[in-house]
Amino acid sequence: MKKPSYDWVLFDLDETLLDFPVASALTHTLQIYGVQADDASMAQYHALNHGLWQQYNDGEIDATALQQTRFSLFAQQVSADPMAMNNTFLEQIIALSMPLEGVVETLQQLRSKVRMGIITNGFSVPQRGRLGKLGAAGDLRRDPGDQAGASYFPAHPLPDGAAGSGPGADGGG
Repeated sequence: MKKPSYDWVLFDLDETLLDFPVASALTHTLQIYGVQADDASMAQYHALNHGLWQQYNDGEIDATALQQTRFSLFAQQVSADPMAMNNTFLEQIIALSMPLEGVVETLQQLRSKVRMGIITNGFSVPQRGRLGKLGAAGDLRRDPGDQAGASYFPAHPLPDGAAGSGPGADGGG
């Protein structure tokens, strides 16, 4: 039996290569801003965020509108800029993300054998920052053949049915 040959291996980033610490990032962000979040306000945030991701995936709003609006309720409580809160949240996601077990070693083994890339519906800034957590193994733009590059960060939501698509599929990054 002939061994299969692959030119490319594509990875999802969240919970495939790296954990996605959205709950911890949200908690840290709220603590940084001094927001007192009870169960009701957290439920309200999650409902709003879910609805915004649905609108984003349906093409009804852009990424900026999603990011600006999702922290509006908490920002009002402490007279903060919602986009600044969002940026802190994204920074926390980067800071708290860690490679999953065995990922770095696997990527190092694959580097010289195949081209590798990322397909994600996450926003490019935190996703690129999180790739740095993989060290040299995370340079998935490295092409062993022609150095052409491989990482893909969509400018638009993934189409319905695509891997990782759906409302808030990436949890808010």
